[in-house]
Amino acid sequence: MIEVPNTMPVHLFAAIMVAASATIYGFGYLHREISFARSFWKTLPALMMAGFAMYFRDSPLLAAAMLLCALGDYFLSRAQYRFIPGLIAFLAGHIVYIALFGRLISGLTFDWTMALIILYSGIFAAYLWRAARQYRWPVLAYIAVITAMAGISFMLPSAYFLTVMGVIVFVFSDSVLAVRMFVVRDQRVKLILSWVVWVSYIAGQSLILIGVVGAT
Repeated sequence: MIEVPNTMPVHLFAAIMVAASATIYGFGYLHREISFARSFWKTLPALMMAGFAMYFRDSPLLAAAMLLCALGDYFLSRAQYRFIPGLIAFLAGHIVYIALFGRLISGLTFDWTMALIILYSGIFAAYLWRAARQYRWPVLAYIAVITAMAGISFMLPSAYFLTVMGVIVFVFSDSVLAVRMFVVRDQRVKLILSWVVWVSYIAGQSLILIGVVGAT
């Protein structure tokens, strides 16, 4: 059993644990062949964040969203034919995020930030339409759900500023992932984009967690 050193704040310990596991995957397994060790290290950061969500905030919805994202990480770490299960897991995670954010807002409003994310998502969906080929409809459904998740996050009170920033970084990460998967053919560029996706994904999830926990 891991014990937190008496002189180290628990929040700092949690941040170090997540960063360490994400670094091990990023430097040790990101570009290795498919293996259970690779899947373990890819899945671990989100799993730990789910546990910390319960420890710091006792938030079942936040923990459930991150557990679903961890499941998505596992599927996407296995093989191309696991793409749809991975997509569904992340889509379900975003739906849980929508439920969580819905509990934290005072009411639904529509402003220019909502219009901006809808415009961005529409342009990006049109950009991917041909490139996504047989995955175009699942990808379109995913874009619709993550757009709704981002839109409702913009309605959060100002205390959740870091959470909103995390959602924006998450959207950026998924956008880069889609371009890497469906558009880019150069393997060197794919290598660089894989790093961008992983770093921005961990940063986005971490900011969402920190923002929700810190708003208490």
